[in-house]
This record gives sequence, structure tokens and C-alpha cells, in this order.
Amino acid sequence: MKVIFLTKTGFVRQHLQDMYIEAVRGLFEVELWDLSAIYKRNDDLPNRLESDKILHSFAEFDLALAAIQGQALIVTNIMFYSLKRIYPFIKKHHLEVAAIFKEGLFSYLNENSWHNLNPRNGGLVDVLKILVKRLAWIRIPYNRLVNGPARYDYLFATNNFYPEYTKQFIKIHYVKYDEYLVYRGVTAPIEGPYALFLDSAATTHPTYKYTSRRSLDGERYIRLLNEFFDFLEAQSGLKVVIAAHPKAGYTAETFQGRPILLGQTPALIENCSFAFGHFTTAFINAILARKPVGFLYYKEMLQCGQKFITIGGMELGKLLKAPVIDLEKLKPFPIVVNSPAYDQFIATFVLDSQHPDLTTEEIFLDFLKTYAAKGQASA
Repeated sequence: MKVIFLTKTGFVRQHLQDMYIEAVRGLFEVELWDLSAIYKRNDDLPNRLESDKILHSFAEFDLALAAIQGQALIVTNIMFYSLKRIYPFIKKHHLEVAAIFKEGLFSYLNENSWHNLNPRNGGLVDVLKILVKRLAWIRIPYNRLVNGPARYDYLFATNNFYPEYTKQFIKIHYVKYDEYLVYRGVTAPIEGPYALFLDSAATTHPTYKYTSRRSLDGERYIRLLNEFFDFLEAQSGLKVVIAAHPKAGYTAETFQGRPILLGQTPALIENCSFAFGHFTTAFINAILARKPVGFLYYKEMLQCGQKFITIGGMELGKLLKAPVIDLEKLKPFPIVVNSPAYDQFIATFVLDSQHPDLTTEEIFLDFLKTYAAKGQASA
């Protein structure tokens, strides 16, 4: 069986882990198809991987699907609202599509936040959209009307927040769980103790090129961060270390000489004394490692293209009973873990209680083996 991985932004090293590509490659023939041109995503990715196919048009995508020989499964991290663009071609060739992505929780936290119901944060149209998404009896027909019949044949996730997009839901641990297991007990890449800024590339991520909203004032954002770093270091006695996002473009001067490390976030989390930032899925590692966490915001972040990472973090902070810190109104805050809140969050959003002894990778590979065997039996 062939497993074909699709992304709409191009592949980077993190995809090898988050989509279990390397593990699947050990059992099945694998191809990486880059659809970024089809989705008009011309992102400059410094750690981009070479793809087996870079498809520039729907016609090329159609021909590539037609050329597949034998049994195949499409696996993608393309979110449901973007699936509709390629879904008709996949079904034209009688193929099935499975989804592995880590952003469902992010969307859920945003859509359940009262911050999105404030017209001053996004306008009346945004408020109406959020209200529609909150009410399933409106949301489900609305989504089907807007996005047509596009549905995943299989969705691998801890929670099925949007069942209207899924034919078969397969419960797994959250995608970051396996990464957390790999890095338990590793040596720190930098001497401690330290507080860790989990960077979201809030001023440099290419996603913000595709939003109609204005972006943050980058200079002001960096200035406020540095002021907070000074405040935190004075309050806690911890030095601040930056776990840079792969799509960040910082220099040594950006954070006044503070250490900036790229590609070492899981090990940095494992050894930190406090992890803080906006919304990033790296917080799942910190929560599993029982690290104190905090979430940063300020008014402008609620009114621009970056409001979604901001609100996601604020809502995560409320669930964890962790400090939510206004960068414009700094005041002392506790650096502690609320164990009952962490336990509840992990049980609800991170771990699959049906498979406590299996990793997500093992659950996914077992599915693929069964899927391949069924295909061979019916051939």
C-alpha cells in the first residue's frame, strides 16, 4: 500500500514527527505531495523538506491521483475548511482521506471564548460567525452549505469537535504526546534554571500574510516582550530563554542578548522552571511535564490578525487556572501548577483512555496495517 501525505504549506521537519511520516515510511511506500502552490501559499520556510511532488494546479493534482497504481490512502493535515478545494478530485479517483492535525483544539478554544463575542475585538460579522459555530444545530447545516460534501473518511484526534466533517472518528492521544514521551528525562540544552518563552512567531509567521486583518506593530510587540522578560527575571530570579518558532527570524539583538534556541523546544520544556507565551501546541508538552505555565496578551493582540493565538492562549490559561498576563499592566503572578486543573485538561484533551499503553504512533500504524490488509483481502 502507498501512503500519500498532503500539506498546503509545504513540508518541514516537524511534519515528519507530527504526521508520523518516518514511522509510516518504515512499513509502507510513502510520497510527500506539496500543494502549497494550489493554495497560493508561497511561504519562505527555512527548514522546508524536499517533496516527491510539487503540484502547481488542480489539473496536475488530478493527473497525479489518476497515476496512482494499486491501493493507496491519502493522509493530510489540511484543515476541514480547506479540504473542499481538493476533495472532489480525491473522490473522483475513489480514494479515501485520513486527517492528522493538531489545530482542532486551537479552533475549539477560540470559538468558545467570550473575547470573540466583543465586536470591538473583531467586528459584528466575526461575532455572528462565532455564534453560528457555537450552536451545533446551526453550525452543522451552515458548514455543509459553505463547504459542501467534503469530509474526512478517518479523523485521528483526541476529540471530535466538528463531527460534520468526519465519517469515522478514531480516538488517539494528542499529537504532541509522543514527542513528550521521547524527551522525558533528556539533558537540558542550556544551563538552568530558566524560564522559557514558547515563541509563536507572532510577527514573522507567514500565516499572517493571508489574513485580511492588520498585523501587530512588531516593534511595540518586541519592546513589550523585553519589558516583561526584565520584570519576570527580577520577580523570579530565573533567566529567560527563547524557544524560537521555526518560522521566526530573530537576531541576537531582538531580545537584548538573551539565548535564542531553534529546534530544541521539547528538551527546553523538559528542563525549564516556567513556560510562557501565547498559544502554541508546545504547551501540551509543558502541561504533560507538569511545568508551571503563563499566557501573555495585550489589547492590540485581541484586535488584529494575531488575535487567534492570543485568545487560544487566554482560554488555555483559564482551563489550567494559570496566570493570564497583560503585558501593558505588569504585576506579580504565581508560578505554580494547579494539579486538579492539569489533570482535568489532560484527561479531556490530551490522553486517549482507551489505549493507555500505546503511543499515538502505534495506534496510527495499527490502523494502517489493518487498512492495508482489508484492501488486499478485497482485491
